[in-house]
Amino acid sequence: MQKGAKTYTEAKYESSELSRRLYRSASEAARRLEEWLRDASSFGAYFAQEVTHLRARLKDYCERLLFTAPLEYGRQAEELTWRKVYYDVVQHYKATKATAEEDSVAELRAHLHSGLGHYHHLLLRLQAEAQLNLETNADVPLIWEYEGLNRGTRWSQKRPAEDGSPPLPVENVLWARQAAHRFLIALGDIARYLIELEDREHGHWAALSARYYWQALSLDPSSGMPHNQLGTLAAGDTCKAAYHFLRCLQSSQPFEGAQGNLLRLLDKNSSQPSPVGQLRDGCEPSALFTSSYLRLCEQFYTYSDTSGLQSLCEECLSQLTAVLEQPEEEAELVFQAAAMAIICTDKLHKSGPHPLSSAAAAFTLNMFSHVTATCCHLVSQCSLTGPERHIIHQGADVPAVPDLLAESALPQDSSFAAITNGWFPGAEVEEESSSCSPPLSSDDNPLFTDLARVTLLPTVKMFCDWLMGRTDLIGPCTQARTPLWQHLASLFNLALPFIPPSCPIEMTLPDTPTMCPLPEDICLQGTAALSAAHSKINWELRAQHGEECQLRLVYLVRFGQWLSERPGSGLQYSHGQFQPKVPIMTNGTSSPMSLSNDVLVVGGGEGGGGGDEKRKRVMRSMAHLWLEQEVRDLEGQLGQAGRQAAPPPFLVPHTQVLCTRLVHLRRLVASRRFVLVVPSHVIACLDLLKRESVGARESIRWLEGELRRGSRYVRSQKSHERLSLSPMKYPKRKEKEAWELFQILECCHHLEKQCPRGGHPADRPLVTLLVCSGPPGMLGGLPPNATAVASSAGINMEDVEAFTTKWLTASVPRTQPG
Repeated sequence: MQKGAKTYTEAKYESSELSRRLYRSASEAARRLEEWLRDASSFGAYFAQEVTHLRARLKDYCERLLFTAPLEYGRQAEELTWRKVYYDVVQHYKATKATAEEDSVAELRAHLHSGLGHYHHLLLRLQAEAQLNLETNADVPLIWEYEGLNRGTRWSQKRPAEDGSPPLPVENVLWARQAAHRFLIALGDIARYLIELEDREHGHWAALSARYYWQALSLDPSSGMPHNQLGTLAAGDTCKAAYHFLRCLQSSQPFEGAQGNLLRLLDKNSSQPSPVGQLRDGCEPSALFTSSYLRLCEQFYTYSDTSGLQSLCEECLSQLTAVLEQPEEEAELVFQAAAMAIICTDKLHKSGPHPLSSAAAAFTLNMFSHVTATCCHLVSQCSLTGPERHIIHQGADVPAVPDLLAESALPQDSSFAAITNGWFPGAEVEEESSSCSPPLSSDDNPLFTDLARVTLLPTVKMFCDWLMGRTDLIGPCTQARTPLWQHLASLFNLALPFIPPSCPIEMTLPDTPTMCPLPEDICLQGTAALSAAHSKINWELRAQHGEECQLRLVYLVRFGQWLSERPGSGLQYSHGQFQPKVPIMTNGTSSPMSLSNDVLVVGGGEGGGGGDEKRKRVMRSMAHLWLEQEVRDLEGQLGQAGRQAAPPPFLVPHTQVLCTRLVHLRRLVASRRFVLVVPSHVIACLDLLKRESVGARESIRWLEGELRRGSRYVRSQKSHERLSLSPMKYPKRKEKEAWELFQILECCHHLEKQCPRGGHPADRPLVTLLVCSGPPGMLGGLPPNATAVASSAGINMEDVEAFTTKWLTASVPRTQPG
């Protein structure tokens, strides 16, 4: 009797059984590979014939598993491929490269080259089987419009166009995009490993690695991993590395190791001698600015000691002025520094009322003013016209620019009109009569070519995007009488002649995502501090290369119009011109009054002869506002129920706090108000976790550094600092979480009962056990009854985040802003 067709259940069972067999085979190959290399005496053993054969089998099993059961075993297959085939080999080479033979290094180089080809193959096959369109995201797209390509069967399913089968499940498509993102990161890592192996082609591999990481970001802007890898790649450029680590940490999917990478970089910069006075020794202004600026960012990011904050801010602004004297060469540095200032300011703003929050905002606004002033100067040079005027940029002579009329100097082609009308709904394209001159694109106009070379304009736009989300700063900035409004008015007026009639200035910014993204928007996509402006962008749109400059100018002028309508703004738009305003205090209220046109400084900025005096005057104005805010905060605090009680002098951290909340412990130690006592049992647990936990390794490094320096505020538990909790019943050792809690409580009990209190109130706890909050009603790494056990032992137990917020925001005195 002929066997009938298989039922759906039978086919599903066979597919599941095949997946299990493939996973067992891959796991067995990985186990055999690990056993073979466990006792390897030299690096050459990694390329023995048997080992190479095992790696090839493992790659084959993992690839088959990847496309047979992507949702069930895809992630495991990816991890096995990366770790056992490539990562472990490179790590062993780094550990033994001093004794590695040249032949083995050549084999490793060839192995990594083949890895590039392997992941390119996986990317192409993934696009074929999942029908992904990566044409705008990756350098290896499978163009579906081209006929004749074998596009796969989509995980054993035929294409919908061939037999009407259902489309690929949504979860499979989502997994495929995530897998493509991880493949691009793996390609970037392999290219980064090749930098060390091929010194003569260092620049080539570094550029290729960065390109893969940026492609991964374009595929998933919410992921922080590519930024962490870019920061690692830029190890020689401390500002760029810090920028990428900060971008990683503020993303919606941060990489846990970026926190330690950033703190190590900042610690290394702080440990170096201050660069003040080195300019006379030939040190570049950019190097001086980077060193001082990273010190300032460390104070803003870690909420550390604020002594000398104002002088450090003034020093950074002074060095920024020197950097801005070479705007074309240092545009990237200024862009990254501005983004870091915005991220740190946003972090402080979201953490609640903090002493450093207004200081960071004041510094960022001052940086905004400096950059805008320099940008005004550059744009005004491009705008100057005359028969004998020649504009020189980067050593290239540009022909003289004739007198320009607004209607003839602007591109009026249909593509630009379509973009601007899509950008601002309701804008109508003005019809041109047949007598008008032919359309002129941005590329055809030498003036737009020069404006495109003003590389500080993207930084100004980024600041504008940030200010759009921080309308609470507009009023205080106006009251401080900063030159920012003068510089913005000058810049917007210089941009007005370049706005086409199809984009009326009076039209408001859209409430829906219809704007066309510019390169700086794409670069900063996913930055939380710019979410207000980015919510208006349609990320599917793309501007033509020649239109980006004019779109940027249109946006800046529209932003000026929006800003002039905000309450308390220091800018107004009337009679086709932007003008700054200053407040006149009358009975506690402010009434704006326009400044005369003589006050407008086109391109002068802080770079003129009185730049230092202007900068100091601005800082004093900001300091005055700072003190006013301090008085208001103190009045609010005194209106509450009494002063804060004395904080406990001893803090004892749980293991999970060190692994996952190290930044809070660093803040508490930096405040110099607490002594952190690390129990010996916690140190033993960290030693066990260091192989699998990045946080444990970071904590060990930090503790070793503090103890080596002889810090007065960090110490380990001494052998005698242990006091029994009897008559409480101890748990069994196999109850790991409960046993660990009791060991830590013994240390806390000794400190609470045996240490002298000095002047500490008798009714206040001497010791606080710091723990992590888990899901609602749960505590990370603790038994369910942990709160009751600690209370029975007479030990105060608090969540580390709540404790840090309570004692480091309400009680720390403010310092003046910079």
